[in-house]
Amino acid sequence: MRFGINIHRALQPYESIEKSLCFKEERTLTNNLTIQHDKVLYLIEDIEENRLLKRQRIDLHEYPDGSIELYYKDRKLNFSKLYDRVLPEVQSDIVGSNYKSGKKVEYINMLISNLREWLCSFV
Repeated sequence: MRFGINIHRALQPYESIEKSLCFKEERTLTNNLTIQHDKVLYLIEDIEENRLLKRQRIDLHEYPDGSIELYYKDRKLNFSKLYDRVLPEVQSDIVGSNYKSGKKVEYINMLISNLREWLCSFV
């Protein structure tokens, strides 16, 4: 403040600093209703409205906390994380209930969690 006067205007109800300062990128939606961002595959909710968006350009907003939102012409799209290509989780129900397989899955998950902790120590 110069001379003790605040000349900043107040935000309007429709304005959002978070949306203004987020990282924005356009992505093309595949025929499977998926997009890839930062080595993670996301699946858009499979509803009739969204099926019309195949091969359309959508906006991806990534916020400083790492969360993302997807929009098509100011309409927010619901989505789910389908697959993380960097550190995928090994799911024991896919492997089966075999004792040896279960031990291997536990060991692999332990290695993955140790690797995550080690990678996070550099951030």
